[in-house]
Amino acid sequence: MDYSKSRRSNLLATPVEFNEIFALLSTRYGLEWLEAKKGHPIQLLWLRKDELATHELYALGLCIKTLDKINPAWTKNQVEQSKSFDRKIRQGAIFELYCLASINHGRHPVKPANLNQAGFDGTLKFENDKNLRVSIKNYGLSEAQVRFEKAAMEAEKAVQELL
Repeated sequence: MDYSKSRRSNLLATPVEFNEIFALLSTRYGLEWLEAKKGHPIQLLWLRKDELATHELYALGLCIKTLDKINPAWTKNQVEQSKSFDRKIRQGAIFELYCLASINHGRHPVKPANLNQAGFDGTLKFENDKNLRVSIKNYGLSEAQVRFEKAAMEAEKAVQELL
């Protein structure tokens, strides 16, 4: 499939590079899963054809491509977790894909931690044979905060109705 003709984009990628990344996404997530209309954020992006959605998907695909060369098993696990409908699991997996791929560099390559490694998410290896363990944190809203805000909105609505 020629994704470069079906999606709007102003990326500086060649059609070959563009199609490679979208074919990778299609393979890793499964075209049937991507096209399902179940409300998952990645599915919603896939269904949109605008530049922003295209760029977000392209960036995700580049991260998967980068980390797959380093640790295919870890990357496969992160993709599977990113398909979760549990917000925390999904966000954590996507955040780790983006962060570890973004700090990977020829002078300090990153190595993802073992699956379910406690304490750190990856290791940067420096030219002087030094290693730096990296712990990635995503401080989004907690489930308790989400429940509180929902209850507060319901209370506000009840008060407004009483008034």
